[in-house]
Amino acid sequence: MAYLPSNPVRKNLFIGLLILLALGALAFRVVDLGNRPFHADESVHAFKFKDVWEKGEYRYDSNEFHGPTIYYAALPSVKLHGRQTFADTTEADYRLPIALVGAALVLLLILLGDGIGRWGALGAGLLTAISPAFVFYSRYYIQEVPFAFFTLGMLAFGWRYARSRHAGWLLAAGVSAGLMIASKETCVLTFAAFAIALGLTPIWTRWVDGRTLDVRRLLNPKLLLITAVVALLVAALFISGFLSNAAGPLDYLRSYTPWLHRAAGTNVHRHPWFWYLKMLVWTHEKGTPVWSEGLIVALSIVGFITALLPAKNARLEG
Repeated sequence: MAYLPSNPVRKNLFIGLLILLALGALAFRVVDLGNRPFHADESVHAFKFKDVWEKGEYRYDSNEFHGPTIYYAALPSVKLHGRQTFADTTEADYRLPIALVGAALVLLLILLGDGIGRWGALGAGLLTAISPAFVFYSRYYIQEVPFAFFTLGMLAFGWRYARSRHAGWLLAAGVSAGLMIASKETCVLTFAAFAIALGLTPIWTRWVDGRTLDVRRLLNPKLLLITAVVALLVAALFISGFLSNAAGPLDYLRSYTPWLHRAAGTNVHRHPWFWYLKMLVWTHEKGTPVWSEGLIVALSIVGFITALLPAKNARLEG
């Protein structure tokens, strides 16, 4: 772990604190997982899981439901709880793997300690652990939190590759990318954002810092091709139900027609662009507590501005 602080005491303290934060995050997420009935979104996923469990097959639906990663994640949970029939399963069986992944988000920050700084990583871990939105959706049987985990995994593994140029990190990023594809179709937006950022960073660095950021040495065509193949194979395995439905990947490509149509809004989700941002920053109804993630939004703006400012002694090290 050469990317962590060279001082062994600081290194162990940094790792230990993030582990403690992850355990705290887990405590918030696993208590009374079955204390409320399924939301409709969770129920439909439970019935999709039923086919995976009872029939050993998965059929991708190009019109609804998104990808199958959460169905396969629920298999070991249901087995460990000793359930014999679908009727025996409980809400907690399905939500447990989501809660575990939600807590594991904090652990991924260990890989970014030299990118955002140790204090930055610890602050991000604390906010992730106690964030009402992260806690709530980590107790919700839908794809959002696993998708966030795989996205952060791709970013963290990619960063480790950029720092070390060890092929294993890039292949791990490819696996994460494949799991993103197999979780939600909106992964294409994330990939586009990654590509734009990668393309603009050398330009911005040259303009603001007056130095050349050499990213060409990272772009090994053969290794990048292998990584892309790994990502597509991982995605295809899940989307095809581990080859139980060979048409799954093709159906996945067809899904972008209805999803692009819905991007313009539906009767249920037709809101102005700022509606969800307003809800995130300040939500209050009469007779209820104020709910806000305003601190996280404010700090994200500060982080964005800071990232654009001239860097001091920043470089990609081999």
